[in-house]
Amino acid sequence: MEEYAQRNEILITLGFRDYKAYGRSELWKSIRARKLAIDPNCYVCERGDTEAKIQVHHGQYHENNLTGKTLDDLWTLCAAHHHWIEITVKGFKRNPEDATKEMFRIRKQWLAMHRS
Repeated sequence: MEEYAQRNEILITLGFRDYKAYGRSELWKSIRARKLAIDPNCYVCERGDTEAKIQVHHGQYHENNLTGKTLDDLWTLCAAHHHWIEITVKGFKRNPEDATKEMFRIRKQWLAMHRS
């Protein structure tokens, strides 16, 4: 997918050999910590880290959020919802835009079920 190729080009420019190396880096750890300090709960189900493993989803990959200049297009999700939005029922990985659309869809569904 083109979005992942562009992400990988940015990461190589930043000195990372791949996304896995970036995910282990102090840079990503600091960006993740900043996002979790602002939004500590899952965007979909509102569970926090005492109830679920909390992760940060990239809604888009761009230099500004990959370097931490902005937290735009970063979403806090529990591991279950992160997997749900990124992987289709048939096991295919969604691109970031489609995954984020799925996140909004299931958030709306969750709110309808739990807030009525």
